[in-house]
Amino acid sequence: MSIDTYDTLAMVRPGASARYNLDWIEQLAREVAEGGGATVTRKPAFPRGHRICLSQNGVELSIYYSDEPHIALESQEIAAEYGAPCQGSKARFELLGSDLDLLLMNDHQRICERLHRTGDFILFSGQAGLLFEDGVKA
Repeated sequence: MSIDTYDTLAMVRPGASARYNLDWIEQLAREVAEGGGATVTRKPAFPRGHRICLSQNGVELSIYYSDEPHIALESQEIAAEYGAPCQGSKARFELLGSDLDLLLMNDHQRICERLHRTGDFILFSGQAGLLFEDGVKA
């Protein structure tokens, strides 16, 4: 049985101040993991592309980037259902992984905080709802 400990969407705000992609998040993940016990690698993602993987003692936190057409529709649905200010988002990072011992919890939290501080992301969890509701760039 798999439990999704990390189930976070970081939706890029329309008009974001920077261009975000897998290379960008890989650098951020390396900065966050520096000095900790996690290693950062780029791995193939199914069905195509790659993902960034933080791993420690067999536990993985995977970060995917997508700007495929369905992202805009899903962002609109999340905005309508949860009141998240993500309508118009066409790209996002997804942070996913099972971690029953919470080995990578601090890494996950630091990545989310760094994304939030840019002001360019709306962070949403299927388990917790909208994260960081203070509206850095609302």
